[in-house]
Amino acid sequence: GVIKEQPECVSWGPNRIDCFARGGSNRMYHKWWNGSRWAGWENLGGVIKEQPECVSWGPNRIDCFARGGSNRMYHKWWPCPSCAIQTQRLTVSRYTATTLSNAEVDTILTSSSNVLQTNNGTGDVPCSVRLARSGNISAFTTGDGSLDTAAELSAVFNLAGNVKVVDDVNYCAGQFNTSYIGCGQRPGTSFITERFTSSQEGILWAHEYGHNTGLPHRDTSTKNVMYFSIGSDRQRINQTECDSYRGTSGSTAPSSSGANSKPASVKEFVSQIYFDGLPLDQAATYKDKDTAVLLRMLKDDKQVLYHENIALTLGMIGSSRAVKPLITYINKGSGNEKVMSRQTYKGRVGAIVALGYLVNRTNSEAALSFLISSSSPDVWVKRKIRGLPISDKARQRDLSKYAIISLGLSGNTKAASHLESLRDSAQIRSTNEASFLKDVKGVVNESLKLNKQVLRKGLLKYYERVQK
Repeated sequence: GVIKEQPECVSWGPNRIDCFARGGSNRMYHKWWNGSRWAGWENLGGVIKEQPECVSWGPNRIDCFARGGSNRMYHKWWPCPSCAIQTQRLTVSRYTATTLSNAEVDTILTSSSNVLQTNNGTGDVPCSVRLARSGNISAFTTGDGSLDTAAELSAVFNLAGNVKVVDDVNYCAGQFNTSYIGCGQRPGTSFITERFTSSQEGILWAHEYGHNTGLPHRDTSTKNVMYFSIGSDRQRINQTECDSYRGTSGSTAPSSSGANSKPASVKEFVSQIYFDGLPLDQAATYKDKDTAVLLRMLKDDKQVLYHENIALTLGMIGSSRAVKPLITYINKGSGNEKVMSRQTYKGRVGAIVALGYLVNRTNSEAALSFLISSSSPDVWVKRKIRGLPISDKARQRDLSKYAIISLGLSGNTKAASHLESLRDSAQIRSTNEASFLKDVKGVVNESLKLNKQVLRKGLLKYYERVQK
């Protein structure tokens, strides 16, 4: 900033400094340090003729005095108790095999708090709220760490506590979608998330907690915390949202258009990570001509972060031209990776699910045949896919589980017949397969129900967007 004389600085407590100065147009400006970063300059308005004098007599209280118009003395203050930091304490638990420590939770919640407390630019308000851990993180054994059905989602939501962290959130708001990164009740007392990029995990938790307080998505700026996709610059909230985070009032804001504000190009559409999963109803509105763009992106390893979105969109567009490339993509494996990274693996999961969409949209026999064979974990061993070691039984079973769910999403009668044979254990070929079918019995039954639901109402109707 540019100031006209030395600033006046004051501290009302540990790790807190507030500085005031006369700046452009003789207005008073404010900049502060919250213990980890400096906020931007805040224009406090008014016209002052010289440097203000400020004093603090207690936590969250600052009084500033300055000579203003007609040489009168003016007073501006930061009041209490409305300015006092409101601490929201959250109990956190994780699936027993999901890695997350007390220290990591504290880092995430500190990041969330910094985003909410700091003035991050035009339209943002610094909010006196802090998210903090309540007690030690606990572990739960409910489910298998992957939420694939309504029953599994409900079981984890019903556990005590506010934040539950799992390996995969694939079901939320009545829909199966592998591209969810979180699921928050709106309003409610609980949200569920996957682990995410460390630099943005605080934004993810702040967003999902916002839903708990009653906040909808707000797409007036890509920089909003409550925007529908995540990014490192999603750091702004308005006063209504601040009040909701603080618990001083419920949010009365209507849902914004959210993900229904379709980006200009298919490339822009798939190149975002959506909190509530890729909006598949919108994916279906793209045309066959967009398939070529997506297939080029699917071949580009530099786009691996978005391969899951790309594959799912190819499936929803419903072009038969995508079937063979998707099967090739799955069988090709991970390029130079000896073991698939999570992003590479998620791309293959997306491609398997996309084949189910293509069975529904095109009646592709090739896609159906691939999914039926893929429902056995033994098949993944025979395919010898790079990055999927023979010893990785967990991922082989996981991919077969997704093939079973994809058969459900196909709404296809032949797929239903195969699911019935799996349910009845009519074609068991190995002890490994027998053990697998025992473990996924619930998934098979849910996939049969899903198959009937999609057959009855249609895939596009199933994926009608539920706005948050």
